Amino acid sequence: MRSGDVVGAEALVRWRHPRLGMVSPGLFVPLVEDTELIHVLTRHMLQASVRQCFNWQRDGLGIPLAVNLSPRNLLSPDLVPGLETLLHTWGGSPEWLGLEITESSLITDPDASIAELARLSGMGFHLFIDDFGTGYSSLSYLTRMPVKTIKVDHGFTMSMLKDCRAAAIVKSTIELAHNLGMTVVAEGTASKDIWDALSGYGCDEAQGYYVAEPFPAAQFGDWLQASGRQARAH
Repeated sequence: MRSGDVVGAEALVRWRHPRLGMVSPGLFVPLVEDTELIHVLTRHMLQASVRQCFNWQRDGLGIPLAVNLSPRNLLSPDLVPGLETLLHTWGGSPEWLGLEITESSLITDPDASIAELARLSGMGFHLFIDDFGTGYSSLSYLTRMPVKTIKVDHGFTMSMLKDCRAAAIVKSTIELAHNLGMTVVAEGTASKDIWDALSGYGCDEAQGYYVAEPFPAAQFGDWLQASGRQARAH
């Protein structure tokens, strides 16, 4: 936020249905996550993301792309071998991807989940805790997880200018993360007023409609040029 540089992007799944049009991910992703189909969807997202990173690297754009993992993905024995094969196929490295997990990913089997996160971190992947503050997990997990970045949930960010309690949560999360040596990304940065408030709180990075609305990856280069922002990897 201090420099205004673009330091990454997030891969978002969208479904263009031939009859229903654009289907909100809020309608279909929770249903998919409750079944084994989540592994198919995650493989598709990882493959598309690595392919996009390959194209960006070829064009001289070296920023990482973050992909969401579900609790089922994290406990799958195929996750790490699949990532290794995918990166080997495209000549990529773990620095191409950020992997986002929610606090709820730890509920089913915390020890196994944390062990898998340690394995992914040891391979060089940048790990994020997504939607922080909504998972009701124990804060003690934060001291055990090899996570570099906390993402503040958009619900807190978008309401913090009108709700002093939400503002207190955002400020305390930023302070907590910094004290633990982590960086903070604020989701839901939808306006300049929110951006300015977050900057005053010392937030590190922001994403949301004030930065850019979601758009196809093919338009990223044109958007970057039109925005006047510089792309800079971590």
